Amino acid sequence: MKNRAQKQKDLDALAEQFKGANAAMLVSFKNMTVAKDQELRRQLREAGVTYSVVKNTLARKAAAGTALEPMSDQFKGVTAVALSTTDSSASAMRSHIGIGCRGGGSIPRERSWGRISASIRTGTTM
Repeated sequence: MKNRAQKQKDLDALAEQFKGANAAMLVSFKNMTVAKDQELRRQLREAGVTYSVVKNTLARKAAAGTALEPMSDQFKGVTAVALSTTDSSASAMRSHIGIGCRGGGSIPRERSWGRISASIRTGTTM
């Protein structure tokens, strides 16, 4: 079990990732097969997108004070976060996650933030 200092380190690291993101998308992977999840992860990694499963409470705390804060209410259930730091990887993120949705698995949450579907800088929704 992690102690308080280790948990704080994890929180700070995730908050820095959120602050550095140019675009972000929350993804529910509840009905996704392992094979489809591995394929999605491979495609996103090749496109320069960070995709990771997050603990919801940690993500809500890390989102505080960042452009992702309005998404805090969406951190529930099985949640993964796709983060992009460039426009080109943000575009790839949107297309690959969309492909995952059509494949019967990955389901984007109600909102995504970024230059592709909304502005992470201003918090404008889709």
